[in-house]
Amino acid sequence: MHAADAAVAAAAAAADAAVAAAATAVRAAASVAAAAATAVAATNPADAAAAANAAAVRAAAAAADAAATAAAAVAADVAADAAADVVPATVVTSLLGTRVEWLYHILQAFNSGDLACYQELCHVHNAAMRAQPALVENEKKLLEKVNILCLMEIIFSRSSEDRTIPLNVIAERTKLSIEDVEHLLMKSLSVHLIEGTIHVSWVQPRVLGIPQIKSLRERLDN
Repeated sequence: MHAADAAVAAAAAAADAAVAAAATAVRAAASVAAAAATAVAATNPADAAAAANAAAVRAAAAAADAAATAAAAVAADVAADAAADVVPATVVTSLLGTRVEWLYHILQAFNSGDLACYQELCHVHNAAMRAQPALVENEKKLLEKVNILCLMEIIFSRSSEDRTIPLNVIAERTKLSIEDVEHLLMKSLSVHLIEGTIHVSWVQPRVLGIPQIKSLRERLDN
């Protein structure tokens, strides 16, 4: 199986697991609601309707929480490694129009490498994100991944003849220091997300030994 196929399979499996977990929670909440309504009806029929309504509210809240938790787990675990494959998935698009719609927009920003939008959404929805352990535990990993995607977007947006990119340009877009940009490039090159060379035009002056001086003299003479 190719790496891309494996990523798609992993994303699909994770999405299916999230949906199954949410469905199980919904069924469990519905069972609790029915049991509560039955018990109240048996003891006090006059309060049966109110109890049923209250139980239904609790069931809906439990279902929403289960769906949010399942979706957050998919976002943190799968998006970090296969965001492009997860974003179009039904489990993600189903977030539209719900109270966790913010998660859909975060995934879109993540997938497109839009670091500014991603950070703004994380700031606006910080409280909701902090309520999801999967996102909290993987916060650093997600930021690292979105920085890589931002770098890939910087390169992709340029023509093939205009891909000599100064480090300060990358630093400005990613909001990283020059040193961190260097680490970002090395990481991306090492895992073959990008291919290229690093142009070195200067070396820190230092004390040279006799063999180095001889080598320098020979190069100057030639």
